[in-house]
Amino acid sequence: MIFDLEIENFRCFGKSYLSGFGQINLIGGQNNVGKTAFLEALYLNHSPQVSTLMQLRGINQDVITAYPAKAWNNLFLNQQKNATINIKSVNEDNITNIISMNVGLRFYYIMINLKFLP
Repeated sequence: MIFDLEIENFRCFGKSYLSGFGQINLIGGQNNVGKTAFLEALYLNHSPQVSTLMQLRGINQDVITAYPAKAWNNLFLNQQKNATINIKSVNEDNITNIISMNVGLRFYYIMINLKFLP
């Protein structure tokens, strides 16, 4: 179970720290405030793979190959590709899981699943 979550430069999150999660959590709010982006950040942190990103965006490999900017740009806060997306979680065993995403000149880099033991 995740206890703490930090999200940076992902979709509508500039830099956010969330804590106090329990076994059951309700996520509520008005339209367009980041509920789905929050769930996507959790999903991406749990399963940081290109296929996860494709599922989140509802796109196939052909689109990513032909139009990479369309596939990735809207993951970045205000579509600022010069930023780095960071999603960090800490679980009940105090294990930290970090993913970072950034854009190179022609490629998208994902540094995946760095785990730090207490």
